[in-house]
Amino acid sequence: MQPGELATCNRVYCLGMSDVFEVQNRAWSGAMVKRARLMAELTQQQLADAAGTTQQHVAAIENGRRQPTHPALARLLRAAGFELRTRLEPFDPHDETIEEWLQAQPVDFQQRWAEHQRMIVSSQ
Repeated sequence: MQPGELATCNRVYCLGMSDVFEVQNRAWSGAMVKRARLMAELTQQQLADAAGTTQQHVAAIENGRRQPTHPALARLLRAAGFELRTRLEPFDPHDETIEEWLQAQPVDFQQRWAEHQRMIVSSQ
């Protein structure tokens, strides 16, 4: 999988690696809602109408200013044509491993890495 691409897991779309870094700056649920909305080619207003909420509420969730409840998150994703599935899995420390690796790199590399991640996110 290339950075910024979606992984497909049994026909369920997952957040790709570039989203791991985007999530550092905003809530995970907001990143998921935005990804689902963009994949469904919906505006915030269209998603809000389909989910029975306001555009301002969708924007606040996407920007991490609000954290939706599990049922509200499921309703927003369903309105975009996706199903929220939750399951328990054994802990996988890959995010921490990547962060530890990155912290061990020279500062200039860390800065280039951060800029590269911002470019990936902004191009989506």
